[in-house]
Amino acid sequence: MKKYLVIFIIMIFSINTFARTVNFSIISMGALNGEYKKLDSLKIAIDTITKEKEMQYDNVIKINVGNNMTEYLEKNDIMLNFYKTTNFNFNFLGKQEFLWRDKIDPTQIKMSTLNIIAKDVLPYQLMKMEDYIVCVVGITNIYEEDIKGTLSYKRELQNLMYMLEDNVDFLFVVTDLEREENVSIIQDFPQITGLFESRLNLYDFGVEKINNTYLIPTYGISVLDFKYDEQEDNQSIDKIGFKLKTATLLKRENILKPEKFGYDRDFRNYINWTDVRIKNENSLIIGYTDNTFNPYEIYLSDEVPFLDDLADKLMKSYKTDAVIFPKKSLLKGIKKGLYTVAEVNEMFTKEKFIILNLNYKELNSLMNKAAENRGNESYFYISGLGKSRLKENYKILSFENLLEDYKIDKEKYEVENIGIREYMIKK
Repeated sequence: MKKYLVIFIIMIFSINTFARTVNFSIISMGALNGEYKKLDSLKIAIDTITKEKEMQYDNVIKINVGNNMTEYLEKNDIMLNFYKTTNFNFNFLGKQEFLWRDKIDPTQIKMSTLNIIAKDVLPYQLMKMEDYIVCVVGITNIYEEDIKGTLSYKRELQNLMYMLEDNVDFLFVVTDLEREENVSIIQDFPQITGLFESRLNLYDFGVEKINNTYLIPTYGISVLDFKYDEQEDNQSIDKIGFKLKTATLLKRENILKPEKFGYDRDFRNYINWTDVRIKNENSLIIGYTDNTFNPYEIYLSDEVPFLDDLADKLMKSYKTDAVIFPKKSLLKGIKKGLYTVAEVNEMFTKEKFIILNLNYKELNSLMNKAAENRGNESYFYISGLGKSRLKENYKILSFENLLEDYKIDKEKYEVENIGIREYMIKK
């Protein structure tokens, strides 16, 4: 009897000893929106944390959650250099990267997202972690009209699930969609281990667990420690015929002051050089105006000469009947005389142009609603109609900001490749 008891104990011990376990860390950061001043300390911080975690776990994945690029080529250059020297395992192509893709050298770094088809864009990336495979996939928040190669992300995510079958153990998703949409993704695809939100969250309330999936906001540098134990975490999600493993989040730490880790000297020199390049670019004189303009004039005046003059140029360039200037698109005024690149960038928001195709009744309804909103931020100023004959259909140039306050059917507008800032600088 004692002999059998000893054998049983040895068997139990052996099972526990050889149970498959894995511990890993994920370091994520992003949503910088062109802010490059702290890249020298961010690099040192990420390098230091990576070394510490590699000594502890061996398995470390570095995720760049994207939305770091801007209209400035100089800022994008230093960002790309940061990506390469920090050696991220996954670089998300967010909405900012997509909007300013003509200001980014795609040969410098491979970016990833599932719902955009492009030559230099990877749909997802796989990483080996001991005997396990990790898949990281991105979903970009873009207008369907922005690109001909855009795809329905839920359909593509479903297709990816079928394609992965039993070849992937852990699945992480990076998106810059709204919180409500991210929660919907988690509910529809419970196979996801964790979802990273690529939006700067200044009111971070911590990681939220929805079913078996972790919803992870972006707040500084996030350091997450995960654990998978075959016996303890033997729950698996089976929704479409195959299973992915669940992992337990042991700890999350946010690094909000990377400067405490020190500074990278080479990157500090790069930052100083970028400062000079941007200063030189901003000081370029690109135009002259006969009229002083205050954005609040549109509440008070029936005619705004500066906007009327600008509308004349825009209507000629885009062959439209009128231009709608949403108040939200106008940030600062401008004085009569010469103006620079910096003044244009300070005057207008960075949203793209849109072309509206409206019939007379639709345009009249839009103008009536604007009249009701006069005096608040959702008001808009329209220029050019006085020069157009009464027509059945109108082609109107405006800005994406208009869509925030006025519901316009998707089939009624198209998004252009540039916005007012780029137009004025190039013209």
